[in-house]
Amino acid sequence: MLVKDIHTERKMVTVLLGGKNKITIQPLSAFMGLRKGNFKVMLNNQVVTEFPKRIHHPQSHELIATVELMLNGGVQVLTHRVKVATDGARVALYGHNDLKNRLCGICGNADYESVRTF
Repeated sequence: MLVKDIHTERKMVTVLLGGKNKITIQPLSAFMGLRKGNFKVMLNNQVVTEFPKRIHHPQSHELIATVELMLNGGVQVLTHRVKVATDGARVALYGHNDLKNRLCGICGNADYESVRTF
């Protein structure tokens, strides 16, 4: 997952799924303010217009991820082990318990010790 500030209160989120699929969630229109559901969601550089969007493996047809609109107007990406949610201003990343002590980065190593999380 990559997060990029595109404005002081807007963040573009990119989720890479297995190297083959790229989901980009971009809040729109600084002029109109951040409104509920005001996002451009792209899957592999193609605009997503219908939700929920289910992404399947091309050969096995196994479900890789689902992109959904949230009740608060945000967007979330759900995989078997990770959930990424954004309202455009904030981003939340939730990892499965199997990932405990196996992660690194700004979110820490997922050991639930706040001293290691920024």
